[in-house]
Amino acid sequence: MVAGLLEAPAIGSVTSGRRPPVPVGAGEGAAALALDGRGVICDCDRAGEMLFNYRRSEMVWHHVSMVLPQLTDLSLMRNGQVDPRLRFLSHIGRPFAAATRDGRNFACELFFNVLDGSGRGRVSLIVRQVGELAG
Repeated sequence: MVAGLLEAPAIGSVTSGRRPPVPVGAGEGAAALALDGRGVICDCDRAGEMLFNYRRSEMVWHHVSMVLPQLTDLSLMRNGQVDPRLRFLSHIGRPFAAATRDGRNFACELFFNVLDGSGRGRVSLIVRQVGELAG
């Protein structure tokens, strides 16, 4: 079990080669990241740059824990699918802590989708901000 996944962040007031594909149209207020099976960011959309205050070139080839610290040391994939516990926590809408380049922390929901069935573990991750973290 990974430490930190059971503790939900406290939410304050809510505020409004070949690259793997990034889903288009993640939705308003949502960012799309493409990850490999190890959790390394392969690509991100413009909304991801704006949400996390990093340029795409600064995020690509870094682990997703750079912007989602609760995913540090977490095995993202198991048997070619998103880890069942992580998928469950995201499915029930559990908020995850996110961090921006300038040190701002916010709560977000995560939505995972396997991009292909090749077993290589490419994953689409949609990140939607749901509030600011208290504290």
